[in-house]
Parts: sequence; structure tokens; C-alpha cells
Amino acid sequence: MSQVSATSAYGHAGGYHTRCAGLDIFRACAILCVLFIHYLSTFSHWFGIPVKNWLFNFGLLGVDLFFALSGFLVGGLILDIIDKGPSIANWRIFLLRRWMRTLPLYYAVMLVLAVIYPPTDHPVRTLLQYATFTQNLLTPLPSQNWYAVTWSLAIEEWFYVIFGSIAILGSLLIRKGWAVGLALCMMIIAPHLARWFFLTPELFAQASGTIVIHRLDGIALGVLLAVLSRHNSLLFRYPNLFFLMGLGLIIHLLLFPTPLPGRYFRTYILTLYQIGACLCLPAMLQIRHLPGLLGKPVKALSNQAYGLYLFHLPILELVNIWVLEDKIGRWTGTIIIMTLPLVLSWASFRYFEMPLLSLRPKQRFANAP
Repeated sequence: MSQVSATSAYGHAGGYHTRCAGLDIFRACAILCVLFIHYLSTFSHWFGIPVKNWLFNFGLLGVDLFFALSGFLVGGLILDIIDKGPSIANWRIFLLRRWMRTLPLYYAVMLVLAVIYPPTDHPVRTLLQYATFTQNLLTPLPSQNWYAVTWSLAIEEWFYVIFGSIAILGSLLIRKGWAVGLALCMMIIAPHLARWFFLTPELFAQASGTIVIHRLDGIALGVLLAVLSRHNSLLFRYPNLFFLMGLGLIIHLLLFPTPLPGRYFRTYILTLYQIGACLCLPAMLQIRHLPGLLGKPVKALSNQAYGLYLFHLPILELVNIWVLEDKIGRWTGTIIIMTLPLVLSWASFRYFEMPLLSLRPKQRFANAP
């Protein structure tokens, strides 16, 4: 899950240069879906609240909303580089800008956790895997209870390195459109093949679609959406119609069993969520502003989504241990997990993330006409 500004969201397609409230709503919905299922699971365990199985699908939906938005925005930046001035220098600046946004907080949280709550199994190897984003590259996470929320961040980091390298370097050798098309085909087809041939029922149950090689297509579909936005496609000419289609698909996936047997289910259920998320996104671009009473909290939640995503689950895991060991009561634990992630994400965004963002080099297009 990445955090990208919701400004200039339409890029070449619409020419907007102000913050897009619709994308703030989209990102806020994504983080709320993730928070909802993690908190619901915790409260179910603490207070004996029965939970319907279909509610756990909200976690999957939240991540796919993040993937669609990330692919559309960050992938759109890669398309800008290809359109305006593909070069190794521009690619290097892009990676530096992205890593200055995502890596400092990622490593800061990992360092704190390594000190106060280190992994118990093979700690050195586990820390090296998390430090290099290889914790779930080809296999499930080494620990489901230590910094487990980072599985989606590893997918994003690997996607942009692989897709960007193929698309930008390829555009220096062949036609730009062919390079982008080749990169997208690889990023969409390869995960489907990996799920079809290697995602066994046991692995699907254990990893639940969290392995990097199995999930690259979700972000690729967001990039495809960015490509379509530059060509005035039907999705962007009739956004409300496609929003209803996407919303209907998502509701169906959440509430009703999907009639896909065995291997077909394991291969394509993730794709259906991703398609639903992408179909909804163009309509959100039409929402340019929100009233202050609603707009301010939505914007704040959108800004702090990355910090919330990283902070909330480690805090839940730590507090859960204290509750189970009777060090604190359930209601005290509830107060902590409901407030501490919000406070930390606010402080992180204001005093850590924003100052670092101001230090990022500007993306220049030396080869642009």
C-alpha cells in the first residue's frame, strides 16, 4: 500500500491540477476496510463477538483498492517519464522519490519492533528478509504475527522496480507503446500463471494471496487504467456506469459465494476484486471537492493512511499479548488500539514524513522537447 498525493490525478486525460477529493475518499475507504477487519477480528477474540466469514473479505477488498489507486497514480508517474523523457537518470530520480516516501517509515517501524518485539523464529534471517522486501517474494511470510502488514508493501516495491525497469528501459530500445504493453502483459499474465500452476489449496489457505509473484497483476490493472485515461476510453467517458458495475461486482463478491471451482477460484477470485476496484475508480475522479465538515477528516485519513497501515497491526498484536497475559484489561486495550495508531500516524505524517518529502529531488525530464 503506497501513499501518493491525490493531486493532478487525471494527468494527461483531464488536466486537473488540484487535489482530487474523490481519490481521498477512495484511499480512506481502502484503509477503513483494512482497519475494520483487523479490529473486528481482535474484538471478536476479546469479547466473544460472532463474526460472519464474509466480513473477512473486506480486508482483501481494502488492499485491492490500494493496489488499484497505487497503480493508477504511481504507474501514471512512470507513464509520464516514458512520455516526456525516458532515461536512466529519470528512472533513478523516480525510484529515489518513491523510496524517500515509503522506506523511511517502513524501516523506522521495523527497527522499533526489532528492539521491543523481535521475531522469535530465526530472527536474523527474518530481519534480513524484511529489510530486503523478500519476506514474501516467493513464499508466505516467515511469521504471520510479526510486521505481517508489510506483505502488500513488498508487492508494491517489487512491482514498480520490475514494471518500471521493463517499461522505461524498453522504451529506449523499442516504441514506447510496445514497451508499456509488454511490461503490462508480463505483470498481468505472470501472476495468473503462478496462481494457476503453483497456488495449491494449502498454500492459498496459508498465504491467502499475499505472495508477491501471485499479486503483481492487481497493481498492473491500475496502471492499465492510467493508460486508458490517456486515451479517452469508455471507462472515463461513462464513469458512473462503470462505477455501478464495479460496485455491483464488489458487493456480489463480498456477500455471495463465487461459483468458481478449485483452481479457477484460486486463480481468478483475486482478479475479480481487482477489476471491481478499477471499475469504481474513474467515477471518483469526478469528485473534486468535499464540504469542509466532511472534507477535512477524509483528507486527514487519506494523508495518514500509510502511517495507519503500518502502525495499527503491530500495535494490535502487542496489545493483544498484554490482554492475553492479563497485564491490562480488554477495555484498556480497546482504548489503546483505538487511539494510539491515530496519534502516531498524525505525528508521523506531520513531523517525519512531510519533512522528508520536502527533501525529495524534483522529477525532471531532460529529454523532453
